[in-house]
Amino acid sequence: MSKGYVYIMTSAIDGLIKIGKSKDWNRRCQSELESNGYKNANGLKTYFVVEVDDQEEIEYIMHDIFRESRVSNFELFAVDKDRAKRVLSKMGKPVFPDISDSNKSTKNKPIKISRTGCTFKTLNIPIGSILTLNKFNVNISVKTVDDTNMVDYNGNIMTLTQVEKLFNPKASWGFMVFEYNNERLVNIYKRLQKGN
Repeated sequence: MSKGYVYIMTSAIDGLIKIGKSKDWNRRCQSELESNGYKNANGLKTYFVVEVDDQEEIEYIMHDIFRESRVSNFELFAVDKDRAKRVLSKMGKPVFPDISDSNKSTKNKPIKISRTGCTFKTLNIPIGSILTLNKFNVNISVKTVDDTNMVDYNGNIMTLTQVEKLFNPKASWGFMVFEYNNERLVNIYKRLQKGN
C-alpha cells in the first residue's frame, strides 16, 4: 500500500484528460506537468486531485474503469472530466481544488471502493443468486456463478460489466448498476464498509 494522490488533468483537446498518480502532490509537481505537457498532450491543467491510501490501486481502478476510452498506452483518456471526477471523488479525500471548511461534511466522507474488495463474496451474495439490471430501458436478470463477479446471462458466462456493455457501450463497472434484493451492489458495499 502506497499513500499518495490520484489526479485528473484536462488538456488543450476538449474531452481528453490525463489520469495519473503522484507520491507527493504539490504545486511544483503540478507546474512541471502543466508546463512540459505529457506524451504530446499540451495545455494540461490540474482539474481534480484526491489523497488516497493506495495510489497504485486507485490509479489502476480508474484506468480500468475507463479502459475503453484510453488513448494508446498513455494515461490519456477520451472521457468527460466531470464523469471522471464523480468516480474519483468516491475513492479518496479531495485536496484540489481546495475545499472550504464550510463545505466539508462527515456525511459525504468518501468510502474506498476497491475492485478487488468488492466481490459477491464480500457482499454476502451467494452463488446462484439473481441480480437485476433495471436501467438503459432494459429489465434483465442474471445469476451469479462464482463468488467474484461472474454471472450467467442467457447461457453466457460473463462479468457484470460485460453484461452491462450489451446495453450501455459506455459501461464502467457493473457493480454500479446491478441490484441484489432491490439495492445496488455498490451501495451494499458502502453500507457494509460503514458497518451498518
